[in-house]
Amino acid sequence: MIRSLQKKLIATALLSLSVLLILLIGCIVTISYVEMERSADATLARLAQEEPQSPGPSEHRPFFGYQISLGAPIPFGHFIAKRDGMQVSSVDMRGLPTLTPEEALQLAQKALDTGAKEGKLGSYKYLVTETQVIFLDNTVQMRTLFTILVIACAVSLVCLALMLFLVWFFSRRLLRPIVVNLQKQRQFVTDAGHEIKTPLAIIQANTEALELHTGQTKWSAHIRAQVTRMDGLMQKLLLLAQADEELPLVFTCVNLSDLCQRAVELFTEPAIRRNLAMQVSVSPHIQLQGNGERLEQLLQILLDNAVKYASSPGTIWVTLQQEGRHIHLSVANTVTQLPDAPPDSLLDRFFRADTARTQSSGGYGIGLSVAKAICQMHHGKLSAVYEAPNRIRFTALF
Repeated sequence: MIRSLQKKLIATALLSLSVLLILLIGCIVTISYVEMERSADATLARLAQEEPQSPGPSEHRPFFGYQISLGAPIPFGHFIAKRDGMQVSSVDMRGLPTLTPEEALQLAQKALDTGAKEGKLGSYKYLVTETQVIFLDNTVQMRTLFTILVIACAVSLVCLALMLFLVWFFSRRLLRPIVVNLQKQRQFVTDAGHEIKTPLAIIQANTEALELHTGQTKWSAHIRAQVTRMDGLMQKLLLLAQADEELPLVFTCVNLSDLCQRAVELFTEPAIRRNLAMQVSVSPHIQLQGNGERLEQLLQILLDNAVKYASSPGTIWVTLQQEGRHIHLSVANTVTQLPDAPPDSLLDRFFRADTARTQSSGGYGIGLSVAKAICQMHHGKLSAVYEAPNRIRFTALF
């Protein structure tokens, strides 16, 4: 139990930290990119107004962007092309010696042909004025932005690894009181169940002895029925306690198809008495590594639930099939009215829907919880869905 809780705590902590780090990295990269674009726009505007060497007052950007002053060197590689109408006449390569004049002329002419006032061509950002086309090379800035992203991701991975170690180191100490309390509660249920079984057996024996002397009466019948009901409830509570304690079961290769067919035969007569039709589709020779006794109990719980709460007249559908590595076992039944509660709440302990699950039908409100626990014992999952018009389907996936 403590190992299961520890895994959940570690997973939750790492997931929360991962989300925060992703948001933080996204904000840093986004702000850096926006500031880089603003710095590039400011540089283009400066180049369009005057020569880069001319002195002037400073304009500072105090945040992520570059510190731009009108008299400072341009922080971008750049070149300026002179234009005559829609044709490029010459190009000044003083700010970008790595690009050939021919390539610069082609870029400038391509920018003019687009008809846009500003834009991007590859790694270059340009601004078109009445007399010239100004280009800035953003390659260095984009590399810097990529470097920031790589460093942030590396630091985040280190933080996640450190967080994993710290949570793993302290989690056992943190969860120990919770686990101790849970174990005490389960032990109380187990002990109480075994203690209650003794007086129940005595009541049952005395009732039978009384009936031998005085004959069966309606009062003795009521006592016998309630004792039987109480004994069944305690058996289910003990099974739930066993599931919570995660006690190991003996697993063998079980022919689930044969188990399903036998369970259907067992409930065929009760279904007929309630005017219920059973439609069975069971694929042959489906094998499952599991505990045969528990799997048989799972089938009986699902079929018993369907027979008890199906609308009369109505239909029960039993389906068993294998899809790839997964086995699907489903039991569905028609109902007079679908419950108002969400489908998964039908699997909660002691849950009763007023329109479908009543004590008068003989249920405890705990059977489906036991079925869910059996599925979890076999590393499976039990789910419930409502299907139109008035049908409830329970599906066990292994």
